[in-house]
Amino acid sequence: MHLAMETVTCNRAISLAGRRMDWLQALGTVSEMRTKEVRCDVITFSSLLSACEKASHWKQAMLAFSWMIDSEIEPNVVTYSAAIKALEKPGHWTIALEFLAFMRRVKIEPNTITYNSTISACEKAGEWLQALSLLTSLQGGRLEANVISFSAAVSACEKGGQWQRALLLLMSMPNQNLRSDAICFNAAISACEKCGQWQQAMLLLQSLHDAELEPTVNTFNAAIGACARSGEWQRAMLLLLKIEESGRRPTAYSFGSAIASCGRGCWPLALWLLGRAAAAASLDAVAVAAAQSVLVDAGRWRAALDLLTDLPTLSLAPTVSNFNAAISASEKAGLWQLSINLLAAMASSRLPRSLEAFNAAISSCEREGQWVAASLLLSELQGRMLLPDVISFTSMLTVCATAGRWCQALQHWQSMEAHGIRPNLLAFNACLGACVFPGRWQEALSLFEQMAEAEVRANLVSYSDALAASARGVAAGCARSLLDTLDRELQTQLQPPK
Repeated sequence: MHLAMETVTCNRAISLAGRRMDWLQALGTVSEMRTKEVRCDVITFSSLLSACEKASHWKQAMLAFSWMIDSEIEPNVVTYSAAIKALEKPGHWTIALEFLAFMRRVKIEPNTITYNSTISACEKAGEWLQALSLLTSLQGGRLEANVISFSAAVSACEKGGQWQRALLLLMSMPNQNLRSDAICFNAAISACEKCGQWQQAMLLLQSLHDAELEPTVNTFNAAIGACARSGEWQRAMLLLLKIEESGRRPTAYSFGSAIASCGRGCWPLALWLLGRAAAAASLDAVAVAAAQSVLVDAGRWRAALDLLTDLPTLSLAPTVSNFNAAISASEKAGLWQLSINLLAAMASSRLPRSLEAFNAAISSCEREGQWVAASLLLSELQGRMLLPDVISFTSMLTVCATAGRWCQALQHWQSMEAHGIRPNLLAFNACLGACVFPGRWQEALSLFEQMAEAEVRANLVSYSDALAASARGVAAGCARSLLDTLDRELQTQLQPPK
């Protein structure tokens, strides 16, 4: 009786520690029980698992489960549910599915909580197909899905960019006698945001009002984001105003998305919004990066660069996006030395340098034909364990063409082939351009043959460069052949459709 009372007392202590999110205290109590040979039962380990889950320590939860098995205590549905719930937040969906499958093998029926936690684990990992499959299994059995089940499934569809499925799930809830909550609507609107479906997002926002549910700032943010992806800046602005009219405070994301919606034609509005965000203390580096991108698209490269240097005065640390936007600005201005300096500054700030940043820096060397600097950047890119893409090589080929370095261009062309990268029309034209000045008509003709094999259709630029190379190389026969091919191509394009 005394030992039984000790077990009860310890279980209460573990449960209390769990409520305080003091998983170390809970773990220490169980460890002491085992050392002193105080009997541990299913409640002991279920409480410990729950304590670890609440504190987001899934590895310790798995350790607790293994202790339970070692103690030859049979887990019940509560224990399994607690273990799966611990796997939910980090999105360890494969382990969660293994637990669920094992439950069935040992004839322990999962409950709705078990399914919900497993669906949520799949949601965190963006495994929308698995989440929908689990929801179907839940509905197909003797259990009933609840709002949490659907909310997790809708969120999984949102993560996977499956906006149509998210809407179908939302619309099917009344058939299950379930009333959608704001969380479900938020997830569905976010799914529309990711796919740029601003009309659907706006309809969902109206449906939220019709359902007498109060939209949150996150609801508005998702709708603003959907409008931003489609350049619907007027609607984004109206939604931003609605946040303020509802007595709430727009977040940095609200302002950032509204700024991103502006586009090149509304760059003064983007700067005005940036000032509003700063005045409202709702400014972050992401919102600044959005403004930089708008300015770059509008050809205001100097203003985009100035925003990068203004970040410290705003007490903001520059992010990868800020540097990428600044490098893109220097690319547009042909400031290749600045691009290289910005890449170096990223390294000094311990920020990862992306393929996008290197590509923009290589492209910035085009105007002045700085082929040595561009080649070094391409080498450094590969040395950073980044894989160059067709944009990397196309920019490099264009630099070589500008510098009149046909030999280096062909070397980079061979390197592109060695990397298994399929050249597009821009890449072919860049390499053809490199053959013009030295009159390398043989190489130009070879490239034309490769275009045909790769099923890349030549355009006027392709023919113009090839003809120019032939003219410089005094290859009249080659030029005549190319003109005949161009004539046939134009006749085909000019024929009226049947």
